[in-house]
Amino acid sequence: MFRRAPVWITFAILVVLGSAAGLIWRSSSQPPGGPSVQQQASIPDLLATARGKLVAQDWDAVLNITQKILQRDSQNAQACLLAGEAATRQQDYPRALQFYAQAAAIPGPDAVTALMAAAELQRVYGSLDLAERLYRAVLQQQPEHLTAVDRLAMLLKLTGRSEEAQPLLQQLVRAGRAAIPQLQWLADPLRPARAEQFLESSLKIAPQQLAARLGLAAQEVSRGEFATALPLLVQLRSQFPGTREVEALYARCLFELDHAEEFQSWQASLSDELLTSPAVWQVQGEFFAEQQQADAAIRCLLEALQRDSNLRPALHQAGRLLVAAGRTSEGQPLLRRNELLIDLADVAGQVTPASPPEVFFQIADRLEQLGRYQEALGWLAPLARSETAAATDLPERWSRLQALAAGPTQGATNGLPDIAALKPQPTRADFHRIRNTLKQLSLQLRDAPDPGAL
Repeated sequence: MFRRAPVWITFAILVVLGSAAGLIWRSSSQPPGGPSVQQQASIPDLLATARGKLVAQDWDAVLNITQKILQRDSQNAQACLLAGEAATRQQDYPRALQFYAQAAAIPGPDAVTALMAAAELQRVYGSLDLAERLYRAVLQQQPEHLTAVDRLAMLLKLTGRSEEAQPLLQQLVRAGRAAIPQLQWLADPLRPARAEQFLESSLKIAPQQLAARLGLAAQEVSRGEFATALPLLVQLRSQFPGTREVEALYARCLFELDHAEEFQSWQASLSDELLTSPAVWQVQGEFFAEQQQADAAIRCLLEALQRDSNLRPALHQAGRLLVAAGRTSEGQPLLRRNELLIDLADVAGQVTPASPPEVFFQIADRLEQLGRYQEALGWLAPLARSETAAATDLPERWSRLQALAAGPTQGATNGLPDIAALKPQPTRADFHRIRNTLKQLSLQLRDAPDPGAL
């Protein structure tokens, strides 16, 4: 006779047999090679899960999920963007930049988003040079990407490149996106943007970059610390030859420090590209004025004003020289424009969002007199969005300025003398000849016998 097995043994045997039967049934219902692809979560579902984990701030889960997606689809830009965001939140910036670079290389609408994310990351935690390059790449694909326009304008302004920032700021004005600080930069381009701490922090991360070093040199020049700025600019000239802003600041330091021979050597080597810079023409005009060469000074200053009719120092000096030369009818309009620009800068510099409407109207009036109608509209835009509009003549002003802004005179340099009628500016060959003549005279005087010994 068989003895009856204990209950627990019988139960264990049934569990094992049941498990084995289940395994046999599953294996017979599946193709060889494991679970079917259809049973895996779809990529859209994985992306949705990753987004949920991102909201929940579970960065590791986001990276794990996106890694699975990219193993199945290496060209999934959305997964790259989510992974880049998670890596950024973990402060793993090099890894985040790798994900953004991968997304940017994938054709499609997400490429611009990736470029913009990488630019923002470089601006705050990396190299300003690379950030600038990325913002420009965004604008190459989407010229009306106003966030990129705003960021690039700010970067250029903070790194001493106000001239280059002007068109971007004006683009924001035309789009109705210019805030008061941006309007103030346009109203007073000479107003320095104090950003030493920001620039020094960026320089610690990327010591060899141009932008931060140029910005710090520009800060020194704006404070009148020319002797401090000069060695910085000498280094930048060596590393980044022919850079417009570097050359203009370098020449300014030479002029202010009375390094006349070095200044003339710099003049003699000017390229055609550098002669498109109003700042380069302005400093040459000031140099010739100091050398009592009024005709050459006037010509240089007017060349600067043809390129930027709002250069206050050039307006002031050219106006004075023309009046002194008996050409009052040509000089007085320049002096009046300079006074108007000074007044505009003074009033605009005091504006806050809480300023009364009368201040905004005053600024708009001055800009209208200067022929800068779009900027005038920019200053009136906050009033147009408020209850002030109904209680003033704002609708009439607005219509008039819109008509003027659409007309052909926008940006014209009315009131400037005709450069073609003036004595030509000495050529670079003339600068070489003058410099060599001075050297020869100096050598002759050194080698000449002492008159007392004769």
